[in-house]
Amino acid sequence: MANNFGKQRGLAEVEHYVTSRQKEYAKRKESLETKEVVKEVIEEIIAKEVAKMPSSNQTVISQKGVTGGGFIHPQTISLQKIQDKQTEKILQELVEMAIENGVTKAVRASLKTNNAYLIDKLHDLLIDKFYEILKKQKKLK
Repeated sequence: MANNFGKQRGLAEVEHYVTSRQKEYAKRKESLETKEVVKEVIEEIIAKEVAKMPSSNQTVISQKGVTGGGFIHPQTISLQKIQDKQTEKILQELVEMAIENGVTKAVRASLKTNNAYLIDKLHDLLIDKFYEILKKQKKLK
């Protein structure tokens, strides 16, 4: 990931929305934790993308769990570890995509996976990452 934040369109987009939202709250003399503002912004962007999906695709397919008699075969555990590593790598790439190219692009890519865990985890990671970066840059009040 590049260190030149000025060229990161996704970061600039979120910063703009967060700053605007903070000004709205200040005008109404309302107070809201800065991380909650970042959360609101990310959730709005995600909601807009989900709303654009055809209605048949709006139901996200959850990951299939292991079922039956409570016995989990050792190969299943190994496969799950591999899948977890792959999911973490995908999540890292999606977070970088969000910072570099915009949250919308990363959200669209995650929605195509139909992986509920990945989509939910991306939501959480984006909130934390954008908050961390904006706070580090002293862009948040």
